[in-house]
Amino acid sequence: TPPLDDDGIRLAMTFHLNTRRNTRPCWYQSVLCQRPDLVADVLIDSCKVAFRQGKTYLAVIDFSDDIGRAVVERAVLPLLRVFPRRCKLNQLPMLRHLLAAAPNSRSDDLARLVQHKLSLRSMTVVQQLHWLCFGLMLAPQTYVPQVKKLLCGKGGNRHLDIVVGMFEDGVLREQGLDVDALSLLIQAIGPHCSASWMVSGGAVSTSMLATKIVRRLIASLASHSLPTATKALGQLASDAKLRHWVMDLQHAAKLQADARREAEFSYASADAVLATLDGSRPTNAADLAALTADYLRQMARRIRSGSTSDWRQYWNTSQAGPWEPKDENLCRDRLLSELQLQLERVDVQAAPEGVYANDGRADIRVSRQGFNVPVEIKRSSNGELWRAIQDQLVERYAIDPGAEGHGIYLVFWFGRDHCQRHPSGGRPRHATDLEERLREILAPDQAGKITVVVIDVSRQK
Repeated sequence: TPPLDDDGIRLAMTFHLNTRRNTRPCWYQSVLCQRPDLVADVLIDSCKVAFRQGKTYLAVIDFSDDIGRAVVERAVLPLLRVFPRRCKLNQLPMLRHLLAAAPNSRSDDLARLVQHKLSLRSMTVVQQLHWLCFGLMLAPQTYVPQVKKLLCGKGGNRHLDIVVGMFEDGVLREQGLDVDALSLLIQAIGPHCSASWMVSGGAVSTSMLATKIVRRLIASLASHSLPTATKALGQLASDAKLRHWVMDLQHAAKLQADARREAEFSYASADAVLATLDGSRPTNAADLAALTADYLRQMARRIRSGSTSDWRQYWNTSQAGPWEPKDENLCRDRLLSELQLQLERVDVQAAPEGVYANDGRADIRVSRQGFNVPVEIKRSSNGELWRAIQDQLVERYAIDPGAEGHGIYLVFWFGRDHCQRHPSGGRPRHATDLEERLREILAPDQAGKITVVVIDVSRQK
């Protein structure tokens, strides 16, 4: 038999792909190996016809081996581009099949394609959700808010089958999702299933599959050693809609805290250890935080009980009018001048307005040889007293790589009448009471790295 020309090969390949045969004859295998471009063209033409005719299956090709992937890498993007924007519901499995094969292609091209598809106004909401969820793998910051609106809004449970199907078909993979995307999907899927549901013999429901997926999502979130993962697990564990998952989330939070401590810990060199033992010079952020906190507590005792009544320096005093607490910056500057003298003895610098991520500025930045500790200062009357320890110190300053999660929250106590009420009501009775209540705000893993120091400068009668 004379060899076939290109037209003959195309005809034979078209027939073979569209008869849905599972066999792989020698000639077919040879064409796949030697002419992947030709096979990709035939696959694209065959699938285009299937799209137009409303068929519910694609031309058969094995995407799993190296030869099949070589063809798919050439065909998947063109096929996704021409996939009908108003397809039938029973054609959506074809879209998932293509999306699952797509990550081997260039992500920049995929990102532009997803953006283009979502700009098409006539696309159905169901297909739009497919593209949005796929976008979570490419640009989570862009698509998390949009997916959240669809899945967590009113009627979001109607889309559960779609999201579960995308996991089952390999479009969504927990390993490719960032902390925000993982948190969103747990929040969206978790309320519709329970950790106690087991996948056993017989028919497997969507809720049972969802249970399996949520377990994988929680495990993936726990594997991240980022501070954002710590925060996300804490928020999910306190979400009333996820009450059936509380035990799993709390266990994951513990595992994540362990992983984070392991990732952030670094051993000091032998020379550094000797320097610390010899001259009390800190060798890492943990040493620096402990040393600074110790100095601040010594200063707090002198301010409160010293013979020179240093607590007066934190008040605007007047014989004619009432005493008023000084401005926070003035309180900081008064404290900083003495702290600098103490720290200079051990080769440590302390500077006001230390710059951190996103142009954030801690009140004091204590630093030495590449590591640092932020010190956030508040008066007890500050309206952000109960929020700033998390919103500013933990989330904006302590995440600095040089801080390694460490930070100091320093509060000047001006007396009960000059203190913000606790969110649960009532004011702390004294400086020690305020310090204890502020520590209660910290999660267990934060309590080992964030130090609370309250300096009592209340007016002595």
